[in-house]
Amino acid sequence: MSVSEAKSKVSSSEYTDWMTFFDLELDQVDKTDYYLAQIAEYIVKGNIKDPSKYTTSDFLIKFDTGHSSKKASNKHNKDSYHVDNLSTEQVNTLSQKKWFAFLGISSK
Repeated sequence: MSVSEAKSKVSSSEYTDWMTFFDLELDQVDKTDYYLAQIAEYIVKGNIKDPSKYTTSDFLIKFDTGHSSKKASNKHNKDSYHVDNLSTEQVNTLSQKKWFAFLGISSK
């Protein structure tokens, strides 16, 4: 659908409602997020000295859209990062550094 066609079929208020809905959806954690966080947790716990130090929630990526009424609580907050406003390359670099740190590998 072209932009002009979309403009003729969707009012600005409906568009705004959809944008708000999708922004709020980013704040929600779904089953897939937990499954992937568990996989990351098990990999890390299998490669560090004190596995009890981390929980599944430590591996959930937090998206800060500014709409969430709850503040993210993370006991390892100094090591966490928010991926909003970052490029894919920046997110990949941060993720790689975090994994290397978890596994005790010096980064390049």
